[in-house]
Amino acid sequence: MSIRQGDYGYCLESGEPIGVRRLLARPTAEYCAEVKAQKETKEHQFKKPTRDA
Repeated sequence: MSIRQGDYGYCLESGEPIGVRRLLARPTAEYCAEVKAQKETKEHQFKKPTRDA
C-alpha cells in the first residue's frame, strides 16, 4: 500500500475505498471497515478458548 503506487486508501482485499473517517483514525489502515470486521469475526471464532483458573 503506497501513495506512490496510487493504491493508498483502497482496501487490499476488496479494492473498495477506505472511508476518510477510518483513514483519519488510522492512516495505516489496509482494509475497509467491513472487511476488517469480517476478519475480526473469523479470528474470534477460531480463537482457542482459555481456561479460567
